[in-house]
Amino acid sequence: MGQTVYIKLNKSVRVDNEDVCVSDVASVYCEDKHMCAKIKSLRVLKFSDDKSRRYVVSVLKIIELIAKAYPGTAIESDGEQDVVIEHSDRQGKGKFMECIKVALVCLITLIGGGFAVMAYNNDVGMSDMFTRIYGLVLGEGVDGHRIMEISYSIGLAIGIIVFYGHFGNWKFGKDPTPLEVEMRMYEDEVDTAMIKQSDREGTEIDVD
Repeated sequence: MGQTVYIKLNKSVRVDNEDVCVSDVASVYCEDKHMCAKIKSLRVLKFSDDKSRRYVVSVLKIIELIAKAYPGTAIESDGEQDVVIEHSDRQGKGKFMECIKVALVCLITLIGGGFAVMAYNNDVGMSDMFTRIYGLVLGEGVDGHRIMEISYSIGLAIGIIVFYGHFGNWKFGKDPTPLEVEMRMYEDEVDTAMIKQSDREGTEIDVD
């Protein structure tokens, strides 16, 4: 009786090496450990340059490679139908530009968030509300910024940090934060769009 090979293909992976092996894109299991190691070392593709590029590979291509290496082997797939392979910049090229882009995004987000908060405060009339509270408590208004404005500003910042669940490398608990959930959803949608686009353009790496 022949061996049965079980593979579980990932939806997206990032690799540093030029050679992409089966172990980089899928989990492999079979009873023969030596055979399993050989299958994991099979080369799926080779990047032709050092630039960051993405490829879409079908699970049928992986099955074809295993079938050629071990004819007659039963192969069962329990995972994704396609995998998006991204070649990261191994030598650190373009890191400076990447840092510049991150800094610009952070600056735009900071300015946009600040304008959004100021617009909200202006729409609901926070300044007038503080003046009325001072009038009710003290019997008269006050000029300048006092304890209520300072407390409101500090509380707003703390509320945002608590809502998003993390600040820098520090976060509450082990559960994914709302921002991390949104990022994972965005990555999943990007991978799905790339797979569909690759299928329409005929650039998917599939069986010969």
